[in-house]
Amino acid sequence: MDFAYPPRVQALQSQVQRFMDDLILPSHRDWHRWADAGVYPLDVIEPLKRQAREAGLWNLFLPGLKEGEPGTRLSNLEYAPLAEIMGRVPWASEVFNCSAPDTGNIELLHLFATPEQRAQWLEPLMEGAIRSCFAMSEPDVASSDPTNLGTRIARDGDSYVLNGRKWFITGAAHPSCRLAIVMGISDASPDAPAHRRHSMLLVPMDAPGLEIVRNIPVMQHQAIEGHCELLFRDVRVPAANLLGSEGDGFAMAQARLGPGRVHHCMRTIGQCELALELMAERALERMAFGRHLSDFANVQDWIAMSRIEIDQARLLVLRAAWRMDVEGNAAARTDVSAIKLVAARLQTTVIDRAMQVFGAVGLTPDTPLAALWSWGRALRFLDGPDEVHLRTVARQELARSRATGARTCCSCSAGCRPTALATPCDASRPARRPRAAIGCGGARAKPCYFSSRAAGRQACGLAAQTVCLGESTPTPDVKELQRMTPLDAFGARRRQLLTGSGAIALGGLLGTPALWAQTGAVTYEPERGQSGKDVIWIPTPDTLVNRMLRMAQVTPKDYVIDLGSGDGKIVIAAAREGARGLGIEYNPDMVELSRRRAQQAKVADRARFEKADIFESDFSQATVITMYLLPHLNLRLRHRILALKPGTRVVSHEFRMGRWRRTKAPRSGMPRCTCGWCRPTRAATGSSAFRSKAARAPCACRSRSASSTSPAKRCSRTSRHCRATASCWASACRST
Repeated sequence: MDFAYPPRVQALQSQVQRFMDDLILPSHRDWHRWADAGVYPLDVIEPLKRQAREAGLWNLFLPGLKEGEPGTRLSNLEYAPLAEIMGRVPWASEVFNCSAPDTGNIELLHLFATPEQRAQWLEPLMEGAIRSCFAMSEPDVASSDPTNLGTRIARDGDSYVLNGRKWFITGAAHPSCRLAIVMGISDASPDAPAHRRHSMLLVPMDAPGLEIVRNIPVMQHQAIEGHCELLFRDVRVPAANLLGSEGDGFAMAQARLGPGRVHHCMRTIGQCELALELMAERALERMAFGRHLSDFANVQDWIAMSRIEIDQARLLVLRAAWRMDVEGNAAARTDVSAIKLVAARLQTTVIDRAMQVFGAVGLTPDTPLAALWSWGRALRFLDGPDEVHLRTVARQELARSRATGARTCCSCSAGCRPTALATPCDASRPARRPRAAIGCGGARAKPCYFSSRAAGRQACGLAAQTVCLGESTPTPDVKELQRMTPLDAFGARRRQLLTGSGAIALGGLLGTPALWAQTGAVTYEPERGQSGKDVIWIPTPDTLVNRMLRMAQVTPKDYVIDLGSGDGKIVIAAAREGARGLGIEYNPDMVELSRRRAQQAKVADRARFEKADIFESDFSQATVITMYLLPHLNLRLRHRILALKPGTRVVSHEFRMGRWRRTKAPRSGMPRCTCGWCRPTRAATGSSAFRSKAARAPCACRSRSASSTSPAKRCSRTSRHCRATASCWASACRST
């Protein structure tokens, strides 16, 4: 593996570094003088842009650059070290026409623009004649999950009408900004796939109805180019301004982020290098207690750790860039999340050390450290918060673990599958086989170790050994496993163990049913956070299960249906109260687990479980519905719930039903947020779905009218005159 940059890249590094030293650094003071006066320093930047283009240092970021287009074509890996050099001066990348958000927008237009859109927007952007911004984040939703977006894009004849609010839109205050690429919801139907509801529009910044509300300060610093709040009020643009196709917005946004994150990360590394240089110089010249700061061990540790961490981050970013070039942006998705996380944390860590070495002056504008630290802190939100990237990396790692359940022994080409009670398999031992134990059929000279479950070891005193299925066992193709969901892949590995030659190899143990049941080798145990069809599985605490059932006032007369029943806790708990219950679950392993637990609880006659899709199942006979899903899934179920019979109670853990008002709120101290609704006597329409006028008859069992907006207390007695409304949770609901 050669870690040296190719000669061409080394030559470009030298050229960019000379340009920075000779032209940009001498202009740095003038740039800040204009910016501090509140004027964007175009008089400084425009002459430098012309010189950079003449030197061939133009549009260096675009691997898909075509013949005849302005610029120098480089791969992601070739451009990365140049971005590091540019990053040392935050405004320098604009001089080379390599500044965000233009780089991502140019890539989007390069991939998806029509010829007319290219002529109107792409060509001026590539020429450096105009700037642009990308509008996705919104103040009213967690924009790290783009499925939450509230901005609406509606087709109206040969136009689209845009309504919504965006904020932290970088570059919107730039005097040359002429274009906003806006992402919003174009398909608001509840049944639309979550990632096929978004579209992108090309909106001119001077379009009627578009207002720049404010330039938002970040860490008390107001960027001259702007991190702006934009308001779109009935903004009308031609249908020809749709970028790509309707419903492609989410996929296009993902394609845009990959290369841009590499650019951000390498610029961050350049800024960390600058901070390390300043820290070392300060430590060598500054004295305290009769010694230079560089003589103190803790300062030496800061310098050493900074060097190590910067080099680590650089290698990680370069590997991500290499994967994007070789395997494509999609294949490097996890790598891109990893570098975004590492680089953002690196910047605040290294610069914080440098500020500490500088002392109080590090907090002032006399050094670039305070501004660079503030930007590093902002990077932990830009292009997705740390937690989103951690989840991406963790999911990939867990999926890999599930998909690669088979391992190859150290000296055996056969794929070995451990049982749940696997212990070291050592073919060097004498071929002595314990009673009912299984030997390894593969030829090997070294031991092969697999982890085992403590519970499994305690359940059986037998020295169970690794099961080697030999060469004859068909192994699912790796690419086939990668196409599966993690849960399906895990199931495929497990089923392979119990079928074919695997079943033959296990014959001795299978022949002893009591022992097989005792070892628990086929017992399925779900994993917290494992992937499902629509949601991951998180176990519901027992205390919360009981409270949900109490909220629904479950009695033996009720029929409780749990949508997405998981391990069956709620249905089994309802059956223990004498009610009948049904759990609808898509994962067949979870269904079998729930049935076994119902048998153990001796409520199998009242607790049933079926493998089905909740969106295709019939739960119209329920008197109580419980669920722990996600907001957009709850919204998809609303029309089904409205079709239920009057008096049906609905209890949702953590997530509400859009704008439906709760009829029962959680008690203080109740874990998370659990909400209750009661199906009214007559169906309502509109956003106030459970507050129909027909259901607002006076309540005979309390003094306040049922139309009151205050939550009602539970009725003291059952009354046939009491009607279930959005503010009445009465025992009469069941008999209405």
